[in-house]
Amino acid sequence: MKRLFLVLILYYIFFSKLLFAADCTTVKGTTVTISATCTDGLLIKKNGSHVTINSGVTVKDAEKAVKNHTRATNTTIINNGTIKATNDQYGIYNEGIITTIDNSGTITADRKTIENIAGSTITTITNSGTISATDGHGAIRNEGGTIGSIINSGIISATAPSAIRNTGGATITSLINSGTISNSITNNANDEITTIINSGTISSTSKDTIINRGTIGTLTNTGTINASGAGDFDITMGTNGTITTFNNLQGNS
Repeated sequence: MKRLFLVLILYYIFFSKLLFAADCTTVKGTTVTISATCTDGLLIKKNGSHVTINSGVTVKDAEKAVKNHTRATNTTIINNGTIKATNDQYGIYNEGIITTIDNSGTITADRKTIENIAGSTITTITNSGTISATDGHGAIRNEGGTIGSIINSGIISATAPSAIRNTGGATITSLINSGTISNSITNNANDEITTIINSGTISSTSKDTIINRGTIGTLTNTGTINASGAGDFDITMGTNGTITTFNNLQGNS
């Protein structure tokens, strides 16, 4: 009886490791649901991949937890679990075209948690969960790429400025926040954010909250934009920074 009990324990440990620490699969233009924790990163290739990560499941890698390959287009990523870079960066690294990132779970890395490189596109990022850079900047970093919409009702945060960084000739069409963006938004020179609509909180503890060196078309605020650091400003403009229309409507519904 004792021997049988020991065998059952060893069997459980062995197969639990297979279930909860398996290598991530490569998705090649198919629909995949990830229902068990996996390591060594998730690679997405080809057109039309649709990936769902279930609640309670972690997809992780030391560097790129999820990589959307150059030839991966029309990709959908729905995260109800955790996407985690365990060493440094990146949570999601995009060098192709992602149609949708829909996060109700957690996406985390030390820095550059969602990285959209030059020539790449993310049509929509919808976040009702947490996107965080835990040891640096860039929870969402658009580095020369194009992002259509960022719609946040959850938390986007970084331990160092900036939580959202638009740089290298990048474009964000709309940033709509009803949640919390913590540790500033930076829009660099030669970069554009067409519309920012804030009914939530955008804050910074160690730098100016909205740092604009490029172009912002319309900024509409009915929420809170606050820099709490000594000498820091809620909104600051670089030499060539412009905001075409600024609607500060705090207290209005």
